[in-house]
Amino acid sequence: MKGLSLTFISTILILWSCSGFAQLANTPWPMFMGNEKHTGISSYTGPETPTLDWKFMAGSNIESSPTIGSDGTIYFGCVDSYLYAINPDGTQKWKYLTGYWITLSSPAINDDGTIYIGSYDGYLHAVNPDGTQKWKFDTNDNITGSPTIGSDGTIYLNAGDGYLYSINPDGSQK
Repeated sequence: MKGLSLTFISTILILWSCSGFAQLANTPWPMFMGNEKHTGISSYTGPETPTLDWKFMAGSNIESSPTIGSDGTIYFGCVDSYLYAINPDGTQKWKYLTGYWITLSSPAINDDGTIYIGSYDGYLHAVNPDGTQKWKFDTNDNITGSPTIGSDGTIYLNAGDGYLYSINPDGSQK
């Protein structure tokens, strides 16, 4: 019964966080699957004939979906433990070192430009738009899920320990 009620409460929290207008950055792709409902649908039309404008070589495998900031910066995590920020022309803007791999956790960007990313080091990292650490929240277990930002700015995260975390924008546990 305890597991059922935890699942029910987690489901309600997730559904509640997805209602209304999330405080995501006003960008074309601010989080995994593009929006708080994870539809994966873009309002942009792609080119009729695709061409390669540039490519970027990261330090290892990229197992994180990219997000795009309001200035066109592309953010993604990498197995080499870095969160990368790439300029629209394909050059590296900066990289932020976490304590371990970033795999499957895709960044989310809030409306003030803060980038949130989970890492196998057990922390949810909040990174300023200039690549410096804002804060980090310890889950005591690896993070492979992508953070989601609720309509009130709350960050929701599912860590490897099976818990759903609710984190305030200042990094404290809600």
